[in-house]
This record gives sequence, C-alpha cells and structure tokens, in this order.
Amino acid sequence: MSVTIPVEINGIEIPVLLGDDALAALADALGMDAHQGEEWPAWMSITTAAAYLDVKVQRLRKLIAARAIPYVQEAPACRIFFSRSDLDAWLRTQQKGGGR
Repeated sequence: MSVTIPVEINGIEIPVLLGDDALAALADALGMDAHQGEEWPAWMSITTAAAYLDVKVQRLRKLIAARAIPYVQEAPACRIFFSRSDLDAWLRTQQKGGGR
C-alpha cells in the first residue's frame, strides 16, 4: 500500500508518496498498529505470516524447522502456508505469566 499526501513548503505544494516502509515507520513513531483495520487473509505465505506475527522470516523458518508452529506444506521442499486461525490458536498457547 502507498499513500500520497500533499506537503506545502514555502507556499509550494509538493506531493509526497509514502510506501509500506515509510507508513510502518510513521505508525511506529506514533505508537499505532501499522496493520490496524487491515484484513489479513485466511491463508498466508511465509512472508505474510511473519508480518502477521511481527517476527522476521528467519525466526518463522526456525519455528517451522523445529515443528513448533502449525503450517501446511504442499509436499517436501514445496511452498508453505499458514492458516490465520491456526496462528491465532497457536499464539494463545504461547501466553506466559500475566496474560489472560
């Protein structure tokens, strides 16, 4: 996603394009959830699932290798998919201490 916003400098309006990285940095600086209001797909690729879980792809690959997270794979050495509902259920099992 990208957003173009008009910025006025010395009376001249300049359109500024903010891409995903800039929007995420802005949301982070404002203390907002970068994905607020965004609908996540029911099935996700490893890249999308890593963003959903807010972890690096490398961390997610380690969890897959350890078989510590639910995933679906077409066949050995093929694509991996994650069900959003399975990830949500898995996250609930990861709560420690003061969580509800």
